[in-house]
Amino acid sequence: MSVYSPQLCSDHHCHSKLSHLLFRGVHSLSHFLYQCPQKWTVWENAWIKYFGLSPLTFDIHRTLFSLKVPGHSLPVFHVQLCQIISSSILALWGTHWSFIFNNRPFQTSSINSKIDTLVSHFSSELDLT
Repeated sequence: MSVYSPQLCSDHHCHSKLSHLLFRGVHSLSHFLYQCPQKWTVWENAWIKYFGLSPLTFDIHRTLFSLKVPGHSLPVFHVQLCQIISSSILALWGTHWSFIFNNRPFQTSSINSKIDTLVSHFSSELDLT
């Protein structure tokens, strides 16, 4: 049985100083990856910016687990889907683990800026070819 309680994981509690101690057993992989409210905000912002759509949880799940996006959503920028997703994962998890181990704040605006920087880097590399 998990010690995780969905009722406790609100915007405030999900990344509180105690969350990594209280929620050692995450009740689902989807919550751990994208359904936590703060992580969802990051995914939603990136999805809207780079695909021009507001995502459903199914969209994020399917993209993470099979690298498929809905057929009508193509990247707005000249980068590949895997570059957008990998940039999002890298920015999210760098911040997540920095919060856990270094007690740095989990700020969605900072994460979105990191995603933009990474995607911009990929885009500029593609322009060089």
